[in-house]
Amino acid sequence: MRTIYVVGEGGPVRPRMGRSVGRWEGRTLVVETTDMEWRYVDDLGTPQSEDAVIEERFAMSEDGVRLDWEARIADPVNYTEPVVMEGAWTWVPGHEIMPFNCELPESG
Repeated sequence: MRTIYVVGEGGPVRPRMGRSVGRWEGRTLVVETTDMEWRYVDDLGTPQSEDAVIEERFAMSEDGVRLDWEARIADPVNYTEPVVMEGAWTWVPGHEIMPFNCELPESG
């Protein structure tokens, strides 16, 4: 679980998923996450240093059916320029979104 603080800074020091502080830019929620204890960008083991800063943007479509997401990962230890990831979720009535466990798969 990740908490996004919208007013000021706060929260525990170095939570696993980082310290996330959000702000609104019009209808877009912009979230900056720092101080991450998790050392991977994804479940494939792509590295992420303790210096990484992730800026995410969440924007709902005008009709409220689609949530667009963009993440910009700045990590000068591992990358020469920011890495940009994008995705979207479409609302399906009656469909439940299941939790996602941020752990690497066990090697066998």
